[in-house]
Amino acid sequence: MSEATKIVLTSSATILGGVIVFCLQQIVSEVFIVPILNQRKLFGEIKIALKYYANIYSNPGVTSKETISAAQERFRELASNLDASVVMIPAYKLLSKIRFVVPANNIAEASKNFIFLSNSCWRIPGEVGVSNSGFENSKKAEEIEKLLKFLT
Repeated sequence: MSEATKIVLTSSATILGGVIVFCLQQIVSEVFIVPILNQRKLFGEIKIALKYYANIYSNPGVTSKETISAAQERFRELASNLDASVVMIPAYKLLSKIRFVVPANNIAEASKNFIFLSNSCWRIPGEVGVSNSGFENSKKAEEIEKLLKFLT
């Protein structure tokens, strides 16, 4: 084998190896990293919504109907996106076991609590069957933060 052939084979193998590594990196990035980052971004949106709408769920039925409706819609949207985020990440169960993502049962429970908040934005203390809904709603918001590991 001539020296030129060795050089061509070595450089070809190096280039092929680089292309394979690049392709694998792109696959891992698109399949795992991007969905996990999107879930983290969703957690940020949840944190913002809990703070932004705190006056509505802590004092249900007090603000305007439009504001309450906006909070209700946002909470339902976030609950739906939260549930979907688990499906978007392959091998979620495995990743949660190694503590790379929040466990799926925490996500499901947080989603349920968001639906609860959405449904109880209209509940006014003093109505039949309503004791202290503002306090109860605040506790649910706190529980969402704990489930999603915002609070330690």
